[in-house]
Amino acid sequence: IAEVKGKTFQLSIAEKGKTTDAIIVKEINDNILPTDIRLSSFTASGTKLYLLQWTEKTNTKTELKSEDIKTVYSVVYEIVNKKQVFSNTEKTNNIVEKVFLDKNKNASETQEKIRREGFVFTLNADGSISQKNKTQENKWVFDASKIDFVDAKKK
Repeated sequence: IAEVKGKTFQLSIAEKGKTTDAIIVKEINDNILPTDIRLSSFTASGTKLYLLQWTEKTNTKTELKSEDIKTVYSVVYEIVNKKQVFSNTEKTNNIVEKVFLDKNKNASETQEKIRREGFVFTLNADGSISQKNKTQENKWVFDASKIDFVDAKKK
C-alpha cells in the first residue's frame, strides 16, 4: 500500500490484512504532496517487483514570469529484500514569460517555453524498462542474481 503517513511517503507491506513492515520512499513537506499515486506489480526474470509512480507539481509566479513544474517519479522495488532496484525522474517545466521589446518597457510579448529534463519511463510487457529522451534511449533488464536492473547491452 502506498500512503502518506505523517511527514513521510511510504510503502506499507501488508500480509493477510496486517501491516508488517514499511519502506520509506521520501520525506515530504507541506508545499509539495505526491499526487496521481499508482502502485502496480509485475514480473521480471521470474521475480515479482512493484512499480510505484507518482507526480509532484510546483508553481512559481512573479509579475513577469510563471513556471509550472511537473515531476513524474517512477521507482521499482523488490519487496522481499526491501530494496529499491530502479529509479527514474522526468521533469517538465512550462514557462510563460513577459519579455519587453524596448528599453522603455512600452512594448512586450509573451513567450512560452517548455523544458524537459530526465527520461520518459516505460515498463515493457516482458518486465524490462526503457528510458527515452530527445537524444538517447536506454534499455534495462532485471538480473535476478544481482537483484538489480542492468544495462541490456551489457547482459
